[in-house]
Amino acid sequence: MVAIIAAMVTGFILNIKATVVPEDGYGLARTAAIAVDETGGITLGAADAPLRLDLYQDATCDACGEFDRQYAQQMAKAADAGRLAVRYLLVDFYNPASPSRDYSTRAYAALLAAADADVQAPGSFSRLYAALFDPKTKPGEGDERDLTNAELAALARESGVPDAAVARIESGADVPAAADFAADHVTSLKTAWGEKVAGTDTPTVTRDGAIVDTNDPQWLTVMLGDPVE
Repeated sequence: MVAIIAAMVTGFILNIKATVVPEDGYGLARTAAIAVDETGGITLGAADAPLRLDLYQDATCDACGEFDRQYAQQMAKAADAGRLAVRYLLVDFYNPASPSRDYSTRAYAALLAAADADVQAPGSFSRLYAALFDPKTKPGEGDERDLTNAELAALARESGVPDAAVARIESGADVPAAADFAADHVTSLKTAWGEKVAGTDTPTVTRDGAIVDTNDPQWLTVMLGDPVE
């Protein structure tokens, strides 16, 4: 009985550690710059940040929403401090799990439009990104419906995205480019996984092309060189 209780307590403690939210309460990025590169990567943070990571996400992926809930604030704080640059590489292989069959691509297109316009309305990209992965608004895998372009545009407007970019989202103007970029990102993701192609999934973090083990909830704390609790 004592052994069973000890195991239950240990499991409870491990579960708490696994779901801890580093820098909880910090909120979204405040000063970090947003830049879109020629590959469709959207970078949050300074070009000369000492730690640069690539983060592969899919807007339909449920685990990606949980990852964002757990680590987005820590990333935002480190990016604001000039210590971290995160390049979001959106993919869309979860499209078949969305009712529209193309939601992941359309959500990525919305983020591209918002990122392009973020310099005009600083913080609007981060607000839209957070909204898209918030369980209150994020369509889940296998849900009965997802967001239309008009609903994505409305969410962007609520996030402070400038009108011109909102119009791009509603018209779907960036969807073809998003599809092309996403296909390239899937290829680079598979390359990073190498022989573990069967495990290719999102969210995935890489550094210099190598997979980062994010199973330990303090993985980013360690990479930043901060004290581990």
